[in-house]
Amino acid sequence: MEAMPTTGEANPDLSLLDHCIIKVMQKWSVPGGQCAVAKDGRLVYARGFGTVDQITAGAPPPPIVSPTAQFRIASSSKPITAVAVLRLIERGQLGLEDRAFEILDDLTPPAGASPDPHLYSITVRQLLEHSSGLHSAAIDPQFDSLRRAADAFHHPRPATHVDIIRYRIGQPLAFTPGTEYVYSNLGYNVLGRVIEHRTKLSYGDAVRQLVLQPAGVKRMSLMTRSSPQARLPDEVFYVDGSGWPPCWPVYEDDLVMRPFSYGSFDGSAIDAHGGWIANAIDLTRFLNAVGGSTGTQLLAPSTIATMQARPDLPQWQGKDQFYALGWNVDRNRAEISHSGSLVQSTYSTIVRLVGGVTFAMVFNHFPSTDMAIELHDCATAAIGAVKVWPGKDLYSSADP
Repeated sequence: MEAMPTTGEANPDLSLLDHCIIKVMQKWSVPGGQCAVAKDGRLVYARGFGTVDQITAGAPPPPIVSPTAQFRIASSSKPITAVAVLRLIERGQLGLEDRAFEILDDLTPPAGASPDPHLYSITVRQLLEHSSGLHSAAIDPQFDSLRRAADAFHHPRPATHVDIIRYRIGQPLAFTPGTEYVYSNLGYNVLGRVIEHRTKLSYGDAVRQLVLQPAGVKRMSLMTRSSPQARLPDEVFYVDGSGWPPCWPVYEDDLVMRPFSYGSFDGSAIDAHGGWIANAIDLTRFLNAVGGSTGTQLLAPSTIATMQARPDLPQWQGKDQFYALGWNVDRNRAEISHSGSLVQSTYSTIVRLVGGVTFAMVFNHFPSTDMAIELHDCATAAIGAVKVWPGKDLYSSADP
C-alpha cells in the first residue's frame, strides 16, 4: 500500500483504522477524508487523510486534509433536523401527530393547481420516518424542481426551499401518507419550515440553539451558494465522478460552466435535509449528546426510545433493521447511524456502536455505494478490535 499523507495524532491501538481508511480511499481514488472516534464521551482519535482536492499534473500539490477541515455532510444532516424536532416536542412546542401543512397553512401551490386531499393529513411523525408520500422513488423534487419551481412562481432561478415545497404540493402525493416508506428529502425540507414556524427563527439559528450549541458544536455551518468561491476558508473541494460532465450552474448570473459537484444544485435549498458542513470531530460531539453514555444529553431516555422505535410500516414488519425517526437502526448491532452523499462528490457517515463508541467519517468524493459498505465494514471491524482504549481526551485540543 502506497503512503498517503495523514494528519492528527497517530495511535498504535487504532492503527487498523488508519490502514482500512487509506486502503479504501486508494482503491476508489478518493482524494481526501477524515475520521473521528469517541469513547465514553472522550475524543480518542481524530485524523485527516489525503488532500483537500485531487492532485493535478503540473499544478502545485493541494494541502493535506487536517482533522478540523470542513466537509459537506449531505443527508447526515437529517438526524440533526430530527433531534431539533424532538427537542421541540419535549418542550411542548410541537407533537409527533401534529399535521405539518396545518402548521404551514400559508404555503399555497402554483396558480391553477390544487393540493392532494391527503396533504393535510401528513404528520410530523410521517415526515421524520419518510412515510409522507411527498416523494416518489423515481423523482427527487429537491433537485429536479430547482428551475421549474422557480418558474412556476415567476421567481428568479434557482427555486428556494419554500418554492420547491409550494410547487410540489400542487401535485398528487405518491401514496397515502403513513402506508409505506419512501426516502424523502422533501419531507425534511418541510420539517425545516416547521421548525422555523414553531421557533420564529431561521432553520440554521434554531438548530444551533436547540442542538449544536448544547452539544458543544461551534463550527458547523450551512451551505449557501453552491460554487467553489462560496467555500468556507477551511472547507475541502469536491471531486466529481468521471462520468459527470461540467454543467451550466443553476444560477442565472453565473455564466461559467462548473463541475457537476458545484453547478447542479443550490446549497441553500437543501438546508434541513442535506445542507450542513462539518468536520468528523463535531459530528462525534453531536452523537455523544444523543443517547450517549456521559456528558450533556439533548433528549430524555423516553424520547430516545421513541426515536429508535420501529415504525408501523409494511417494509419494517418483523425487521431488526429499519429507518426510525431520523436514524437508521440496526438492533443486531445495537447501532444507530446515518449516511449522506451528494452528486458523487461527498460521502459522510455517523455511527453509534455498542459500548459507548461513536464515530464519524467524511470524504470529498463518492464513486460507489460499494465504497460506503467497505468503509463501514472495515471501520467497525477495526474499532471492534481495540483492546485498550486511550485515556486521553483530544476534544480540548481539537478546535483551531
